[in-house]
Amino acid sequence: MKKTQDSAQQAVPRKADHRIKIVFLVLLGALGVLIYWRQLNPKLPGWGDDLQETLGEARREGRKVVVLFTARHPGEIARRLMKTTLGKTANRQAIEEGNFIHIRLKLDTSLTEQIAKQYKIKNLPTMLVLSSGGRELNRREGMIGEMAFRKGFLDCAKIAKP
Repeated sequence: MKKTQDSAQQAVPRKADHRIKIVFLVLLGALGVLIYWRQLNPKLPGWGDDLQETLGEARREGRKVVVLFTARHPGEIARRLMKTTLGKTANRQAIEEGNFIHIRLKLDTSLTEQIAKQYKIKNLPTMLVLSSGGRELNRREGMIGEMAFRKGFLDCAKIAKP
């Protein structure tokens, strides 16, 4: 009888240990999914998402606009562009020092939306520098390096047209 009692007492802690392990694995899985999701959808803090509002502000203040067009779920090149080139301190400072307004627009990959047609977006990601009146001053499709972003793209030293 003593053996049965000991077995019953041991069964309760084993069930509790099993539940703890399951909860731990579920939490670990949820954390993994969250990290994966953040990798797929990087954020650009301070970047707006309303072009009409941004262009109105640019007109009022006489400022240029940097526009980043990406897919709603950005691909590898767009993610790398956001993390490396746009994530670098020197480039963020160049945007601020140039008094640019910056905006990220998420498009359908079919590129059939009116805004894609208006700005002749053929590939994603595409970056534009717009005048305060909304006229295109410069364009880059795909990846752009850190130095080329500051010296060539922002300063419009090397113009690329559609």
